[in-house]
Amino acid sequence: MSPIDLEKALLDPSDAFDSPESVLTAPGLGRATRIAILERWRQDAEALSVADGEGMAGADPAPILRRVEDALRSLREAEAASTERDRTNPSEGDER
Repeated sequence: MSPIDLEKALLDPSDAFDSPESVLTAPGLGRATRIAILERWRQDAEALSVADGEGMAGADPAPILRRVEDALRSLREAEAASTERDRTNPSEGDER
């Protein structure tokens, strides 16, 4: 995979990535960056949904919006699981 143009990804995620799921597996991106990219993608999909609701022709944005929301949920659940694991299993160096 070629290096990610972060500026482009934050401005137009659908042009920089094949799918919302590919944001989750892209190398070199931190959690906050992945969330920022997916949040932008969600905003774009919601804007398309409004346009669609106003009768403007185009592809149905609902499927991509669901996929973006699923990707965001996946990131948040992984973070919550990691936090819970850290809380219940502190490393031995932290115990006194």
